[in-house]
Amino acid sequence: MAEPFQTVPHINWVQAYLRWRARTGIARLGTTITVNTLHKEFQQIRRCLRLARDFSWSNKVVQAVKKYIDNLAKTEGACTATREKTLAYALDADEIQFYLWNCSEYVYAHPRAMVQFSFLLHIISVWGLRTGEITESTSHQGSNEGIKYGDVSLSLARCDKGALQYQITIALRNRKFCRGNEGKVKKITLREHMDPTQRYRCPIRKFLALALADDVFVNQRLPEDFDNRWIRPTASSRVFEIKEEKRNLPLCRKIDGLRVSETRMQTASSLNRILKDICEQCGYTEPVTTYTFRRGVANKVEANASQKGTKEVLGHKGDRTWHAYAAPTIGTDAQAIAYDKPQDTDYFQFAQSIAYTRDLGAPKPANATLGILCIPSEDVIRAVAQANPTYRSSDIMKKARREQYKINRQQFRKAVRSEASPVSDVPGGDDFEAEIVHKELGKTIPVCIRPVPSPEFTQMLKYNPLQARVIETLWHRKEASLAECVQPLMELANPEPFRVFYPRPALPPNDDGTCPYCKKDILSRYPHHSRLALHLLDCYCNTQNVRFCFDCTEFIDQKPGTRHCCPPGVGFDPNNQVYGVITWRGLIIRKGRCPYKLCCNSRYRHAQDLQRHIEDHHLTGLQDEPLTCPHPACGEPCNSREELRTHLHTTHKIHLVRKRDLLAKIGVRGKGTVANEAAVSNEDV
Repeated sequence: MAEPFQTVPHINWVQAYLRWRARTGIARLGTTITVNTLHKEFQQIRRCLRLARDFSWSNKVVQAVKKYIDNLAKTEGACTATREKTLAYALDADEIQFYLWNCSEYVYAHPRAMVQFSFLLHIISVWGLRTGEITESTSHQGSNEGIKYGDVSLSLARCDKGALQYQITIALRNRKFCRGNEGKVKKITLREHMDPTQRYRCPIRKFLALALADDVFVNQRLPEDFDNRWIRPTASSRVFEIKEEKRNLPLCRKIDGLRVSETRMQTASSLNRILKDICEQCGYTEPVTTYTFRRGVANKVEANASQKGTKEVLGHKGDRTWHAYAAPTIGTDAQAIAYDKPQDTDYFQFAQSIAYTRDLGAPKPANATLGILCIPSEDVIRAVAQANPTYRSSDIMKKARREQYKINRQQFRKAVRSEASPVSDVPGGDDFEAEIVHKELGKTIPVCIRPVPSPEFTQMLKYNPLQARVIETLWHRKEASLAECVQPLMELANPEPFRVFYPRPALPPNDDGTCPYCKKDILSRYPHHSRLALHLLDCYCNTQNVRFCFDCTEFIDQKPGTRHCCPPGVGFDPNNQVYGVITWRGLIIRKGRCPYKLCCNSRYRHAQDLQRHIEDHHLTGLQDEPLTCPHPACGEPCNSREELRTHLHTTHKIHLVRKRDLLAKIGVRGKGTVANEAAVSNEDV
C-alpha cells in the first residue's frame, strides 16, 4: 500500500474533498456534518503534509480555504451547531475528590491510580493544563513524555508571618508550541494548603505520597522526615534533592494489570477516561473532560488577571485565543445591576458550572457499585450479538451493559426534563448536605447536594484501613500532621502489586508461598486470590479456636456459651435491602442472607450457595402468578417468578440471573451469572 501524500494535492482538490464531505459526511449533532468538523479535517490535512512532505501552504491560501469552509454552511447546508462547552471550577474538583475517596465503590486495578488522579486533578483545576502537557499526549503516542521527577522541584520556603511552607515547581517541557524547545519552557508553582480544615485541597501531600513511594529523594525516605521543617537562618528556601537515577522516572505511570509500570507514562486518554467515569458516578449529567476544567480556569483567570497573565496561564500564542473557552452563559448579573444591587458572582459561577445540572439519582456505570452488574435488555443483547458475530459471550455482555447504560442515561435526561415532581419527593433528601460554607469568604456558595457513602462502602472501609485513614486525616480530623496525611497515601501509591487479606492477627502467606499455619503450598493450589485469602482465614480460626465476624471484623472465641453481638451501628442493618454476598478485591466483606423470614436470615459466604438455596427452597414450585418480594421492608409486587428473580437480583443484589440464561434466549451460549468482579467465582462476569 502506497504511503499517503506522496505528492502535494492541489488546493482545488482539497476544496472538492471538503465539499464532498459536507454532502455525504455522517452527522452527530444535526442532520449534516458540522463546519467545525470540516475545519478540523482541514487542519489534519495540513499537519499530515507538514509531517510527510515538509510542506505548508501560505497563510493567504489557508485563510481562503477557511472562508470556503464557512461558506459551505450556505452552499451545501453544513451544520453550524457546536457541542455544548461545559465548565468546571476548583470547587467542582473538590466535590469530585470527595466522592472519589468518600463514596466511590469502583475498584481500581491498583489504588495508586486514585492518588495519581487526585494529584493531576489538582493541577488541572488550578492551572487548566492540557492533558498532553502532563501525561503522554495522544498526538505523540509512544513518546513516553509527560511530567517526570526531573521536572519537579520540591522546596520549603518562608511565607507570611514566618511560617514555613512547602511548594513544588513543575517545568512544562511538553507544552503546546514549546515541545522540544528548552529555551521556551515555562514553570508553574503549587503551594501547600495550610488551612487545617481543607487538607484535601493540598497537592503537596499527594506529590509527597507518590515521590516517597518511588523513593526519589536523596535524604528523605519517610513522611516523618518532612515534619521536621527547617531552613538555614541565612537562606530564604531549602530545596530537596532528587536522586539522579530517578529524574527520568514518570511521576504518574501506567497501570499494567495489577502492577504499576516501571517506566511507562500514564496516557492522556486514560486520564480522561478516569475523569469521565468518576464524574458519571458523581451524578454529573453533562460530559466532563479535562478541557471542562481548562475552560473554567480560562474564565476565572480572564476575570481576575491581565491579558498577558491569561495568555501565559493558558499557553496561547495570541491574546484573544482564550475567547474559544468563554462560558456560553453570560456571567454578568445584569438583573442585580439594573436594581443597583451588588452582583452575585458566586451564584453565576455555580450556574455556569457542571454542578448546576448534577443529579445524584442519575444512572451509574455498570461497575460503579459493589455487588451485581446491571441486566441488559434482550433487545440490546440481541443487537450487540448480531452486530458482533465473532464476539465471545463475555464480550457480548460487556458491550451490552455499556450500550444499556447509554440508553439509561439518555432516558434519564429526557425524563428529568419532562418531570414535575415536588422537591420533597427527592429520594434520600435527609441524607445530603444542601450547601457548603466557604470559610475564607464567610458566606454560603450554592453547590450540589453532597452524597453520603453507601452501607457497602462503609463496610468496605473496615477491610481497607488505608483509605479509611485517608478520609479521616484529610476530611474529618481537626489536627493531623503532614506525615499522618502522607503515610496512608504513600502506602496506597506503592508500585508493588496491591494485595489485601483479612484483618490481623490472621497472617498473609510466607515468602515461599506456604500457609503460615498448615505449611501447605497455597500459591500454586489457589491461583485466585479470593480462595487463598479465605484459606488463610480458615486456617487461623481453626488453630486459634475462634470464628470471624464479617460484619464487625472481630474474632470471637469459640468456647461454649460465648455469644457475640456487634456494637451498635456496626452490625447488619435489617433495613438494608442488600442481602447478597458482597466482596471487595476477593475478600468477603459481608455474608449473604436469605430474605425469607422462615430461614431466620441464614448466612452464606459464597454467592453460589445463596443462589442455590433460594432457587431450591423458595423459587422452585412457585406458580407464575402475582407475587411479592419477601423482604419485609420491600414488598415489591412481581407478576411472575422470572420477574421476582430479576427483582431480587437488581434490588437486593442476590445473584439469581445467570448470564448464560440471558444469552440462551437469543441463541448465544454462555457461562456464569451477571455479576461483577466482586463475586467469588471468576465465571460471574
